[in-house]
Amino acid sequence: TAVSLLLFDDAADERPAVEIPLDPGLNRTGDAWHIEIDGIGPGALYLFRVDGPHDPARGHRFDPRAMLLDPYAKAVAGPSGRRKGVVVSDEFDWQGDRPPGRPLSRTVIYETHVRGLTRHPSSRVAHPGTFRGVIEKLPHLVDLGVTAVELMPVMEFDELANPRVNPLTGGRLRNYWGYDTIAFFAPNQGYASDRAPGAAVAEFKEMVRAAHRAGIEVILDIVFN
Repeated sequence: TAVSLLLFDDAADERPAVEIPLDPGLNRTGDAWHIEIDGIGPGALYLFRVDGPHDPARGHRFDPRAMLLDPYAKAVAGPSGRRKGVVVSDEFDWQGDRPPGRPLSRTVIYETHVRGLTRHPSSRVAHPGTFRGVIEKLPHLVDLGVTAVELMPVMEFDELANPRVNPLTGGRLRNYWGYDTIAFFAPNQGYASDRAPGAAVAEFKEMVRAAHRAGIEVILDIVFN
C-alpha cells in the first residue's frame, strides 16, 4: 500500500540521510512501484520501506519499520545486518569478449570456490580469496587442461549467518559455502579485492573476461533456496 525510497551517505549507516515517500498516483504502474531521482549515480546507497496488511494467516507480514534490500540490486555494500543496495553503472569494456562455446563433449569442468581456490598462502597470488585471485590462477588451470570453471555461489550472502563457534577457540564460525543467497544479481562484496561499494561488479566481469580470453568458460552454481 505504500513504498518509500531510503538514501544513505555511508554503507555502515543505520539511519537514512533522506527518505522519499513514493506517490501511488505518480510512482506506481499496476503492481510496480518506480521512481527516477535526478542526480543519483553509481555509488549511491539505498533501501526501501514497504507497507501493507499484517495478516500472517494469509501470508502478509508487512512492517513499515523494516528497511528492505532491493531484491534486484546489482551490488550490495555494508556489514552484516546493515547491507545497502548500490547503484552501479552497466558500462564495461568487454574488449570484444565472447564465450568460448565449447561443446559439452569436449569440456573439462573444474569446480572450485572463489575464496578457497586462492585463500591459502601456497596459492602464491597477490589477491588471495578474490575474483582477481582467480584471474591469477588461470594459467594453472590451463596447464591442467581445464576448459570450464564452475564457481560455487558468487552472489551476495551473509558470512555471519552461521551461529556456531569454534569449540577450540570460541571464535565465531563463518558461512564458507554461500548457499543462502541474499541478492541474486549482486556479486559477493567479500570476494572483491577493492572494497569500495559496487567494485565487486567490475572485478567479477574482469574475471569472466580473463577466463574467456584463456579459453575457459565460466559456470555459476546457483541454488534458489
